[in-house]
Amino acid sequence: MLGVDYVWPELSYQSLKILFITFFTGFVVFFLFGLYNNFYKRQERAWNDLLNFAYSQNLNTGEIKILQKFFKQLGFTYHQNFQLLRDQALFKEKFQEFLERQHVENPEQCVQLVDKLFPTGKSLGQITSIYDIQVGEYCSVNFASGVYLGQVVKKSGDYLTIRMFDWGPEETSRKEEIILYFYRIDLGGFLLSGTVEKSKPSSILFLHDGTVEMRGDEHLMAEVRRPAILKPNDIYFETKSMVALSFDEEGNPTNTSGVPEISCVIEYLSDQGVLLQIRDLYDPSLLRRYDEWKIEIGLDTEQLIEAEGILMPSKTYGGKYLFKFTTISGNDRKAIFAEVMKHKPTKARLS
Repeated sequence: MLGVDYVWPELSYQSLKILFITFFTGFVVFFLFGLYNNFYKRQERAWNDLLNFAYSQNLNTGEIKILQKFFKQLGFTYHQNFQLLRDQALFKEKFQEFLERQHVENPEQCVQLVDKLFPTGKSLGQITSIYDIQVGEYCSVNFASGVYLGQVVKKSGDYLTIRMFDWGPEETSRKEEIILYFYRIDLGGFLLSGTVEKSKPSSILFLHDGTVEMRGDEHLMAEVRRPAILKPNDIYFETKSMVALSFDEEGNPTNTSGVPEISCVIEYLSDQGVLLQIRDLYDPSLLRRYDEWKIEIGLDTEQLIEAEGILMPSKTYGGKYLFKFTTISGNDRKAIFAEVMKHKPTKARLS
């Protein structure tokens, strides 16, 4: 077949049409995939911004799950999501709309979440009476039939008008005894008891009976100086040897019982442990000789607190020691908690 010219096949109109459609379809798919990928990355970036904010507000895993559900239902563009964190009023408005549409499974968790997401400019502090409650605060309302989310919309004397979420008046009756749960950042939960005086389709009128109880969702500490005595909690110490670890002004030993006792001063008190300073330690190696210790603490109420725990040098406060409770009675822990609450408590950070 040498010498014969090759003749290129001619493309028909139908072939050109199929080729164009194939190319155009591929281009559209590629373009839409690019848009989707760009949108997904922008949304992912917006969520990461919100997640970083959540971490900065110390949200726990359950609270972050609620926030993620809110974000997915928001339906905002990236620009709107970006603005959300820069407009607290808009953020709070949209989150409240989200709560109104939800069946809240854990109202107390939502109360804590709202307080963490939208903290007030000033610390609200401890709740000691109904007068410490602010209009606009969220609370959980504990009825006999269940627990529901609410918001204080009016306050008058001992009365609170509570706007209810996902609730109907058939859930309660007049004079029913209920409990309101409020939350304070760094302090924890507070319970106010009272009765339902009136109920409407979307609200109740609550009459407080004057009782306020702290729930203790957070571990607290306070600067409290109290005398204390340390003793080894170890069956292997030598009781036959005479041990003197503290002395009077004339240099005479104040303890010759054979059981080592160390005088110390509590500087920070919490329901988890204490920060203390040891006085006149005769034998420093004694602190390393025993794994567990007993402590006796004298409170203002003249009550003597006894607990067992572990003694270790403080990482934060040089030259001082941290005593972490391992065994303490419920009554003694309550007494410590009550003492802490008298002295401007803060969130416990003993280390």
